Amino acid sequence: MSHPLVLALMQKVVSRHTSIRNRLILGVGAMLLPLVVLAGGSFFFFEQAVASFEKTESKMLEELFPLVRLDDLLVKTKHLVEQETLPEGSQAQARFASLSQEIEQTFKILLDSPSQLPEKRSLILKIQQEWQFTKAKEHEFLIFSRATNNTIKQQQKLLIKDHLNQASYEIR
Repeated sequence: MSHPLVLALMQKVVSRHTSIRNRLILGVGAMLLPLVVLAGGSFFFFEQAVASFEKTESKMLEELFPLVRLDDLLVKTKHLVEQETLPEGSQAQARFASLSQEIEQTFKILLDSPSQLPEKRSLILKIQQEWQFTKAKEHEFLIFSRATNNTIKQQQKLLIKDHLNQASYEIR
């Protein structure tokens, strides 16, 4: 059952004058050698697999972080719109402008970065379209917020929230 080369080597190393103790140690060593080689190879290939997984995970996280950031910014914008008024020149209006600028920068990062997911670009463009509509409606909302008709203000607010919800839903 053993390889002829191993047997020949064993016969040369083990002579009639070698003690039983040395023969036993040599025999056990010859049996354990393949296990040690197998363990070493397994460890090496396991480390290679883990490194490959970490690299793939890192790439996926690089793609997901901007999407998570975009979702967070859209939720913050939705909460800001849920406030009763956004009068021009107010702190809420300045915050909306700041969030809007951050959202635009995040879209730029997302659209400029290469992706392993082919449908990612079309999804981002769809979300961006919802965002552009939201920005346009926000301007109308500011105009209507000066008006006294609460029904029109509420309709505009609901429309903006619906588009922000749709954009967030597309991300998830």
